[in-house]
Amino acid sequence: MNHTVVLPYKIGSCSAKLLANTLSCKRMKLSDSTLRDNENTTIINWGNSTSDLRHLPSVNVINKTNAVSVASNKLKFFKEISKSNQDTLLPVSIPDWTTSKTEAKRWYAEGNDVVVRHVLQGHSGEGLELVTFSEDVSPSVAIPTALLYTKYMRKRDEYRVHVAKGVAIHVQRKAHQYGSVPSNYQIRNHDNGFIYTINDLTPDKSIISEAINAVSAINLDFGAVDVIWNERKKKATVLEVNTACGLEGDSTSTRYVSAFKRMLKGKLPYSWKKHLYEIEEEDQQEDTVELESNDSSSLVQDLQYCLDDLEPLHNVQHHEDLEYLTEVRFQDNVNTLIEDYINQGGTDNVIHSYHYWLNNQGIVPPYKLYVRDCVSEARHNSYTLYLKPGHMGVTQLPLVFQAHSLIKVNQ
Repeated sequence: MNHTVVLPYKIGSCSAKLLANTLSCKRMKLSDSTLRDNENTTIINWGNSTSDLRHLPSVNVINKTNAVSVASNKLKFFKEISKSNQDTLLPVSIPDWTTSKTEAKRWYAEGNDVVVRHVLQGHSGEGLELVTFSEDVSPSVAIPTALLYTKYMRKRDEYRVHVAKGVAIHVQRKAHQYGSVPSNYQIRNHDNGFIYTINDLTPDKSIISEAINAVSAINLDFGAVDVIWNERKKKATVLEVNTACGLEGDSTSTRYVSAFKRMLKGKLPYSWKKHLYEIEEEDQQEDTVELESNDSSSLVQDLQYCLDDLEPLHNVQHHEDLEYLTEVRFQDNVNTLIEDYINQGGTDNVIHSYHYWLNNQGIVPPYKLYVRDCVSEARHNSYTLYLKPGHMGVTQLPLVFQAHSLIKVNQ
């Protein structure tokens, strides 16, 4: 039987306590823990970047501490995303950043507002300062010494996209509280009168895909991604990833609990597009009845939700990057999604074609994939691939893959 515990980032974490209580499991002690190494044990790491778990090599850890450490430190996060962007076809969009005061002063001199961070691991705006441009104030006076600077980006909306196992499970948008007048629209936090809403959400698909790609880029299993949207430029930009978000409100806690329950069963979480009452009803059915049928209709729907979330907008750079005979590999999260689907008894023919060609042809990884053709469509580019397994010659894959699924192999 699988034993699950929640590892909090601090003893008094209310969200970790709520999560553990709802999942009917215990919280792990931050010191002098008696938890033993066991392959049937799972730790849900709720924002902890400091606990040493090396004495538990067999335990399944959802969100490794080193990945949480990257997410919780703003400078580490920007460095890791910048590094990842060098190897991916669909880089994660982040603001321009620097640790150089000289560079920050140059931004300011060019007429830009500058976000100054005096604390790298703060939350809720802790240690955050916005320096707005003024012709009457010189850069040397305006820009203070700090640990990190980012160029301020204008936005119409700010979203929080909750991602688990490559699926956007919940989406919220920041809005000012009814009856209140925000003191600052540039910094949208609780102190300035902003709260999260789930009403009337129609986020651009790139907002979802940027969030999913950001979580994948820093090797997290789940995370709450803050994404801003510039309507004029039609551009989504990732600001940060939270690994222990607040669980206020029934919708957020319900979706997280559902996601973890399904992940513990080896299943994909439900998409944010699925209505909350449907999630509650289906989770309740699964908790009371162990299904013996191999009917995969719900699995097909779950996978389709996820693939819809990942679909990027058209980017002409894809066509420039992926030319004929370019060697590529699949994004890890795409492999994970399809393998999970197969293992759960899914019957979709297209997905099985992928599995057949890569697993049932006597081909031993690492196999090589090459671009055969690029198909430009109204909204995105897709690629037909063929497989080159060395001495076995060339086999065309009977599938078409979106650019977000692929990573260019450095030759």
